[in-house]
Amino acid sequence: MLGKVEPPAAVITAFFILGETVHGVQWFGMLVVLAGISISEIRGKRSRMDEEREEYG
Repeated sequence: MLGKVEPPAAVITAFFILGETVHGVQWFGMLVVLAGISISEIRGKRSRMDEEREEYG
C-alpha cells in the first residue's frame, strides 16, 4: 500500500514544501488514487471479516 500512496505524497510535498504549481488535473488525479486505495482497503477488510465469520460460525 505504501507504494500506492507515494504519488499523492509527492504532489503534496511539491506543493507545500517546494512551492511547485499543482494544477487542478493533478489534484483530481491524486484524489482518484486516494479514493481507489480507500475502496480497496474497505473491500479487503470486509472480505477478511466475512471469512472470519464463516470460519467461526
